[in-house]
Amino acid sequence: MNTENEKRWFVYIGDHHEGPLSVREVFDRKQKGQILPESYVWREGMADWLMLSQVQELNQALESLNPPKAAAPEAPAAPSESSSTEESISKEPETELKPKKETNSIETKDQTKKNGGIFGKLVFSLISVVGLLVILSLGVLALGSRTSDTSLHSRIRPIIQKITGRAPFLRPIFHFVPALSDVKAQDLADLEAARNIPFESEPRIAVALSNSDPNRPVFYVSTNMPHRTRFDILLVGESESLLNRLQFSAQNTLVTSNGLGKSEAFLMDGGQPIPKGEYMVHVFESAEQEE
Repeated sequence: MNTENEKRWFVYIGDHHEGPLSVREVFDRKQKGQILPESYVWREGMADWLMLSQVQELNQALESLNPPKAAAPEAPAAPSESSSTEESISKEPETELKPKKETNSIETKDQTKKNGGIFGKLVFSLISVVGLLVILSLGVLALGSRTSDTSLHSRIRPIIQKITGRAPFLRPIFHFVPALSDVKAQDLADLEAARNIPFESEPRIAVALSNSDPNRPVFYVSTNMPHRTRFDILLVGESESLLNRLQFSAQNTLVTSNGLGKSEAFLMDGGQPIPKGEYMVHVFESAEQEE
């Protein structure tokens, strides 16, 4: 069955997901640069969102849509041995008749050309080594940004910010949010999207709930606002859903470090878990900020 036009793929583009899309539509958007190998994709039957580069089924379908490569032109036929021999025989007397001083001049030029060629090769080799080291360093940083925990990622983020500040086109290869094992994949994508948008475009804030202990909720806040921005998180219970309480609310403050912050656990007075029920979460910039 031809699945090229079957709409069943969802793709996370920018700060939202789109779909369902067919393989042809994914291919067209990939050609336009809207979808990258690092873009998250999903279809019914997949356990979680994965990067496009990790989904072999979709990659094979996209590869099949690429136009076939044109055949290379045939190389011209090599001259026959007899013609080469005749040419060398015909030129041999001319070489013998050249003056001796002209031969010395040719040898000097050949030596200069040889020395220049060696120097050029050394420069090219040096540039190649430096370029390879730069590429390897960027690769290690990119891998670390995608796999490191919160502690290690907090050390990597300032380096990534300096690199992407000077070379914004490198932003897609890095992750500005660590690999948070206690956050859902979709929430993690929202945190990354908010952090990855340049502040000059628009200020962005994203919040995600940690799944470690729902009775003692902890929240992550991601933003593209400056380092050490303070945020207030207000938790307000829906009175109709609260268990054994008519109302409950609590507030915590966190300070972001290079765009990411984690709140303290929300608890009742005395350190008891908050009442079971449904809550509204409000996140807003604190009135008091550092300079």
